[in-house]
Amino acid sequence: MLMPNRWADMALHRRHFEGIRRWVACHEAGHAVASWVMQRELGLDGCHFERIVVRTVSEAEAGAYITGMGCRIDCLGMVEEPARYQAVGRYVPDGMNGGVSRAEHDRIVGAWRRNMEADVIELLAGTLAEARCRRISRSRVLLSGGSGDYAAALRKAHDFARTEHDLSVMMAALWKRSAAVLRPPSRWAAVEALANALLERHVLEADEACAIIERAVRGVGAIRTPTRPPLGKPP
Repeated sequence: MLMPNRWADMALHRRHFEGIRRWVACHEAGHAVASWVMQRELGLDGCHFERIVVRTVSEAEAGAYITGMGCRIDCLGMVEEPARYQAVGRYVPDGMNGGVSRAEHDRIVGAWRRNMEADVIELLAGTLAEARCRRISRSRVLLSGGSGDYAAALRKAHDFARTEHDLSVMMAALWKRSAAVLRPPSRWAAVEALANALLERHVLEADEACAIIERAVRGVGAIRTPTRPPLGKPP
Protein backbone atom coordinates (compact mmCIF):
# COMPACT_ATOMS: atom_id res chain seq x y z
CA MET A 1 0.00 0.00 0.00
CA LEU A 2 1.35 3.44 -0.93
CA MET A 3 0.66 6.38 1.32
CA PRO A 4 -0.23 9.89 0.14
CA ASN A 5 3.05 11.58 1.06
CA ARG A 6 4.15 10.35 -2.39
CA TRP A 7 1.95 13.17 -3.65
CA ALA A 8 3.20 15.78 -1.18
CA ASP A 9 6.89 14.93 -1.43
CA MET A 10 7.28 14.10 -5.11
CA ALA A 11 4.61 15.89 -7.08
CA LEU A 12 3.36 19.31 -6.11
CA HIS A 13 1.47 19.71 -9.38
CA ARG A 14 -1.30 17.63 -10.88
CA ARG A 15 0.62 17.11 -14.11
CA HIS A 16 3.13 14.88 -12.29
CA PHE A 17 0.51 12.58 -10.82
CA GLU A 18 0.25 10.21 -13.79
CA GLY A 19 3.94 9.38 -13.43
CA ILE A 20 3.42 8.60 -9.76
CA ARG A 21 0.39 6.47 -10.60
CA ARG A 22 2.70 4.36 -12.76
CA TRP A 23 4.87 3.68 -9.73
CA VAL A 24 1.82 2.97 -7.59
CA ALA A 25 0.40 0.55 -10.17
CA CYS A 26 3.69 -1.33 -10.37
CA HIS A 27 3.94 -1.42 -6.56
CA GLU A 28 0.45 -2.86 -6.11
CA ALA A 29 0.93 -5.28 -9.01
CA GLY A 30 4.07 -6.57 -7.27
CA HIS A 31 2.04 -7.32 -4.14
CA ALA A 32 -0.66 -9.09 -6.17
CA VAL A 33 1.69 -11.25 -8.25
CA ALA A 34 3.62 -12.29 -5.15
CA SER A 35 0.31 -13.12 -3.44
CA TRP A 36 -0.73 -15.27 -6.40
CA VAL A 37 2.61 -17.12 -6.34
CA MET A 38 2.63 -17.66 -2.58
CA GLN A 39 -0.93 -19.00 -2.60
CA ARG A 40 0.21 -21.74 -4.91
CA GLU A 41 3.35 -22.44 -2.90
CA LEU A 42 1.07 -22.98 0.10
CA GLY A 43 -1.00 -25.42 -1.95
CA LEU A 44 -4.02 -23.13 -2.17
CA ASP A 45 -6.14 -22.08 -5.13
CA GLY A 46 -7.76 -18.78 -5.94
CA CYS A 47 -6.62 -15.38 -4.74
CA HIS A 48 -5.73 -14.18 -1.28
CA PHE A 49 -6.84 -10.61 -2.03
CA GLU A 50 -10.24 -9.12 -2.75
CA ARG A 51 -9.40 -6.24 -5.08
CA ILE A 52 -6.60 -3.93 -6.21
CA VAL A 53 -7.01 -0.17 -6.39
CA VAL A 54 -4.91 2.57 -7.99
CA ARG A 55 -6.57 5.91 -7.40
CA THR A 56 -6.89 8.78 -9.85
CA VAL A 57 -5.78 12.31 -8.99
CA SER A 58 -9.38 13.36 -8.38
CA GLU A 59 -9.96 10.41 -6.06
CA ALA A 60 -6.77 11.09 -4.15
CA GLU A 61 -7.63 14.76 -3.69
CA ALA A 62 -11.17 13.88 -2.55
CA GLY A 63 -9.96 12.10 0.57
CA ALA A 64 -9.38 8.68 2.07
CA TYR A 65 -10.15 5.42 0.29
CA ILE A 66 -12.98 3.41 1.84
CA THR A 67 -12.39 -0.34 1.80
CA GLY A 68 -15.01 -3.01 1.30
CA MET A 69 -15.10 -3.37 5.12
CA GLY A 70 -15.84 0.34 5.50
CA CYS A 71 -12.38 1.36 6.76
CA ARG A 72 -11.04 4.76 5.70
CA ILE A 73 -7.41 4.54 4.54
CA ASP A 74 -5.32 7.44 3.28
CA CYS A 75 -3.49 5.86 0.33
CA LEU A 76 -2.82 6.19 -3.38
CA GLY A 77 -3.24 2.49 -4.02
CA MET A 78 -3.69 -0.78 -2.20
CA VAL A 79 -4.33 -4.49 -2.42
CA GLU A 80 -7.24 -5.32 -0.14
CA GLU A 81 -6.57 -8.63 1.52
CA PRO A 82 -7.21 -10.38 4.85
CA ALA A 83 -4.52 -11.45 7.29
CA ARG A 84 -3.76 -15.12 6.85
CA TYR A 85 -2.16 -16.13 10.14
CA GLN A 86 -2.93 -15.55 13.79
CA ALA A 87 -0.50 -13.23 15.58
CA VAL A 88 1.06 -15.13 18.46
CA GLY A 89 3.17 -12.67 20.44
CA ARG A 90 6.89 -12.04 20.67
CA TYR A 91 7.62 -15.63 19.70
CA VAL A 92 5.70 -18.87 19.92
CA PRO A 93 6.35 -20.39 23.37
CA ASP A 94 6.90 -24.13 23.64
CA GLY A 95 3.94 -24.55 25.98
CA MET A 96 1.41 -22.78 23.70
CA ASN A 97 -1.45 -22.67 26.20
CA GLY A 98 -0.14 -25.80 27.87
CA GLY A 99 -2.37 -28.50 26.43
CA VAL A 100 -1.01 -29.82 23.14
CA SER A 101 1.54 -32.46 22.23
CA ARG A 102 4.92 -31.53 20.84
CA ALA A 103 3.97 -32.89 17.42
CA GLU A 104 0.75 -30.87 17.35
CA HIS A 105 2.61 -27.80 18.58
CA ASP A 106 5.16 -28.14 15.77
CA ARG A 107 2.43 -28.65 13.18
CA ILE A 108 0.50 -25.56 14.25
CA VAL A 109 3.55 -23.34 14.60
CA GLY A 110 4.89 -24.56 11.26
CA ALA A 111 1.64 -23.60 9.53
CA TRP A 112 1.63 -20.20 11.23
CA ARG A 113 5.22 -19.58 10.19
CA ARG A 114 4.65 -20.57 6.55
CA ASN A 115 1.67 -18.22 6.37
CA MET A 116 3.62 -15.43 8.06
CA GLU A 117 6.47 -15.84 5.57
CA ALA A 118 4.01 -15.73 2.66
CA ASP A 119 2.47 -12.53 4.03
CA VAL A 120 5.87 -10.89 4.52
CA ILE A 121 7.06 -11.89 1.05
CA GLU A 122 3.90 -10.33 -0.43
CA LEU A 123 4.40 -7.13 1.59
CA LEU A 124 8.04 -6.75 0.50
CA ALA A 125 7.28 -7.48 -3.16
CA GLY A 126 5.55 -4.13 -3.64
CA THR A 127 8.70 -2.22 -2.71
CA LEU A 128 10.85 -4.44 -4.93
CA ALA A 129 8.52 -4.06 -7.92
CA GLU A 130 8.43 -0.29 -7.55
CA ALA A 131 12.21 -0.14 -7.20
CA ARG A 132 12.60 -2.07 -10.45
CA CYS A 133 10.02 0.12 -12.19
CA ARG A 134 11.76 3.33 -11.11
CA ARG A 135 15.28 1.88 -11.48
CA ILE A 136 16.22 2.85 -7.94
CA SER A 137 17.19 0.93 -4.82
CA ARG A 138 14.63 -0.48 -2.43
CA SER A 139 16.07 1.81 0.25
CA ARG A 140 15.08 4.86 -1.77
CA VAL A 141 11.56 3.52 -2.15
CA LEU A 142 11.33 3.02 1.61
CA LEU A 143 12.71 6.50 2.32
CA SER A 144 10.39 8.21 -0.15
CA GLY A 145 7.16 7.05 1.45
CA GLY A 146 7.00 3.29 0.97
CA SER A 147 7.84 2.30 4.54
CA GLY A 148 4.32 1.26 5.61
CA ASP A 149 4.55 -2.20 4.05
CA TYR A 150 7.99 -2.75 5.58
CA ALA A 151 6.69 -1.79 9.03
CA ALA A 152 3.80 -4.24 8.62
CA ALA A 153 6.23 -6.96 7.51
CA LEU A 154 8.40 -6.37 10.59
CA ARG A 155 5.39 -6.66 12.88
CA LYS A 156 4.44 -10.01 11.37
CA ALA A 157 7.99 -11.42 11.44
CA HIS A 158 8.51 -10.12 14.98
CA ASP A 159 6.12 -12.79 16.29
CA PHE A 160 8.62 -15.49 15.30
CA ALA A 161 11.89 -13.84 16.43
CA ARG A 162 13.34 -14.38 19.88
CA THR A 163 15.92 -11.60 19.49
CA GLU A 164 16.50 -8.56 17.28
CA HIS A 165 19.32 -10.47 15.61
CA ASP A 166 16.92 -13.30 14.75
CA LEU A 167 14.54 -10.72 13.27
CA SER A 168 17.30 -9.14 11.17
CA VAL A 169 18.44 -12.50 9.80
CA MET A 170 14.85 -13.55 9.06
CA MET A 171 14.04 -10.32 7.23
CA ALA A 172 17.21 -10.51 5.13
CA ALA A 173 16.21 -14.01 4.01
CA LEU A 174 12.64 -12.91 3.24
CA TRP A 175 13.84 -9.95 1.15
CA LYS A 176 15.82 -12.44 -0.95
CA ARG A 177 12.86 -14.79 -1.29
CA SER A 178 10.59 -11.92 -2.29
CA ALA A 179 13.03 -10.81 -4.98
CA ALA A 180 13.23 -14.40 -6.25
CA VAL A 181 9.42 -14.55 -6.54
CA LEU A 182 9.37 -11.62 -9.01
CA ARG A 183 12.59 -12.43 -10.87
CA PRO A 184 11.37 -14.98 -13.49
CA PRO A 185 10.53 -13.18 -16.77
CA SER A 186 7.02 -14.63 -16.87
CA ARG A 187 6.22 -13.24 -13.42
CA TRP A 188 7.64 -9.84 -14.26
CA ALA A 189 5.48 -9.90 -17.40
CA ALA A 190 2.54 -10.46 -15.05
CA VAL A 191 3.54 -7.40 -13.00
CA GLU A 192 3.70 -5.28 -16.17
CA ALA A 193 0.39 -6.56 -17.50
CA LEU A 194 -1.38 -6.02 -14.20
CA ALA A 195 0.11 -2.54 -13.74
CA ASN A 196 -1.05 -1.51 -17.20
CA ALA A 197 -4.54 -2.85 -16.54
CA LEU A 198 -4.70 -0.93 -13.26
CA LEU A 199 -3.71 2.31 -14.98
CA GLU A 200 -6.54 1.83 -17.45
CA ARG A 201 -9.26 0.58 -15.11
CA HIS A 202 -8.23 1.87 -11.64
CA VAL A 203 -9.90 -1.03 -9.80
CA LEU A 204 -9.59 -4.77 -10.45
CA GLU A 205 -11.52 -7.42 -8.55
CA ALA A 206 -9.64 -10.54 -7.49
CA ASP A 207 -10.89 -12.78 -10.29
CA GLU A 208 -10.02 -10.16 -12.93
CA ALA A 209 -6.52 -9.63 -11.54
CA CYS A 210 -5.83 -13.34 -11.23
CA ALA A 211 -6.94 -13.94 -14.82
CA ILE A 212 -4.42 -11.32 -16.01
CA ILE A 213 -1.66 -12.84 -13.87
CA GLU A 214 -2.37 -16.38 -15.03
CA ARG A 215 -2.39 -15.41 -18.70
CA ALA A 216 0.92 -13.58 -18.37
CA VAL A 217 2.63 -16.29 -16.32
CA ARG A 218 1.51 -19.00 -18.74
CA GLY A 219 2.19 -16.89 -21.82
CA VAL A 220 -1.34 -17.40 -23.15
CA GLY A 221 -2.22 -14.77 -25.73
CA ALA A 222 -1.44 -11.09 -25.74
CA ILE A 223 -2.88 -8.72 -23.18
CA ARG A 224 -3.82 -5.48 -24.92
CA THR A 225 -2.28 -2.55 -23.10
CA PRO A 226 -0.87 0.81 -24.23
CA THR A 227 2.72 0.79 -25.44
CA ARG A 228 4.94 1.73 -22.51
CA PRO A 229 8.68 1.65 -21.80
CA PRO A 230 9.99 -1.48 -20.04
CA LEU A 231 9.86 -1.35 -16.26
CA GLY A 232 13.51 -2.06 -15.59
CA LYS A 233 15.86 -4.90 -14.80
CA PRO A 234 15.43 -7.42 -12.01
CA PRO A 235 16.99 -6.56 -8.64
